[in-house]
Amino acid sequence: MKKIRNMTYEDARNSFDSFSKKHSIKDDFDMNYSIINAAQSLLTDKEAVINTFYDVFCYGFMAGYKQKEKEVKDHMESHMFNESQRKLVELAYYLPFGSGAEYLYTFMVLTLHSYYEYLESFLPAKQRKSFIECYKASEQRQEKRNEEARKEHDQKEHQ
Repeated sequence: MKKIRNMTYEDARNSFDSFSKKHSIKDDFDMNYSIINAAQSLLTDKEAVINTFYDVFCYGFMAGYKQKEKEVKDHMESHMFNESQRKLVELAYYLPFGSGAEYLYTFMVLTLHSYYEYLESFLPAKQRKSFIECYKASEQRQEKRNEEARKEHDQKEHQ
């Protein structure tokens, strides 16, 4: 994507036209020409014009951010069954990253799998894959530990 400073006005306009064909603007933050008319007193010199347009651009960026934030919130709410599920999802989402997060996630997977054997069939595809991979990796580690313990036990018996 070109940087704005490397574009002409026509490039920017064409780029936005092609973008707006695929992405509708659905919020109440849209501006119209009356904003520029209200700022007419600021449009006296080149620097003021650029600053005014930049302020309008920043407001549009903020409006787009708020629109996306609302879409994500609505999407999340459409997948929630109740308030307690939402809180659990947020807890898992905001867990600190690092070495502890993997242990906690593995613990949660193993605990859930021990209580609900076919839980993974109810998960979305991406989470199902992660859940199954984590469970299989844990099983492989446990099998390896059991095999090592058997070898140690056999060595002690032979001595």
